[in-house]
Amino acid sequence: MKLLLDTNIFLEIILDQEKSPDAKALLSKSEENEFFISDYSLHSIGLLLFGLKQHDVFRQFLMDMMINVGVIMISLSVENMIFVLKKGRVKTGQLRSNPDASLATKQRDGYLCYNVQGRIKEWK
Repeated sequence: MKLLLDTNIFLEIILDQEKSPDAKALLSKSEENEFFISDYSLHSIGLLLFGLKQHDVFRQFLMDMMINVGVIMISLSVENMIFVLKKGRVKTGQLRSNPDASLATKQRDGYLCYNVQGRIKEWK
């Protein structure tokens, strides 16, 4: 199964938060699943850790997740970015944060999107 993982799945583990065991359990199923992370999520994690002066933690994250677990980084095309902008608009025309819109951009690729609350959304 293809799973597009929410940034918070990784942050739970990195920051040793409450749902860290659940996130680790999910990632331990790399034989059963194909895991993906958006380039935006990867860069966001990097920026957060660099801001905390945790360069080595980010390097270890890259080794653990991208190389050892085999998480694959994906990017949004310009077409999908435009889709996100349209989905993220509120009535006033202002943009708001809408993680479901960014996840929905992968609907044509058949990803299941997994977030830290344990909810899975299927985009066919």
